Amino acid sequence: MKITTLIDNVVYDKYLTGEHGFSVFIEDGKEKILFDTGQTGNFIYNAMVLGIDISEVNSVVIMEKGIAWAKENVITMEEDTMSIIKESSLSKRLNKH
Repeated sequence: MKITTLIDNVVYDKYLTGEHGFSVFIEDGKEKILFDTGQTGNFIYNAMVLGIDISEVNSVVIMEKGIAWAKENVITMEEDTMSIIKESSLSKRLNKH
């Protein structure tokens, strides 16, 4: 499994952009998962710089606050390939561990 950060608020490479938000590209064999999209479309630019073809994504996970923006600007996938996570339920799960 390979996980590549596409957007974060801290950037360690002068060729990448950063923003308050989060996006990672997860590869595991044939599975290519986009986990969240940040606040803008900058994750797409960073993916291109990193040599990642976003069109190969076959599953998308979006945090609840970002779903409207992502649906309008980025995602053209079928609803059954998209997961929406409520931030409050994720926080509860993470705090249990």
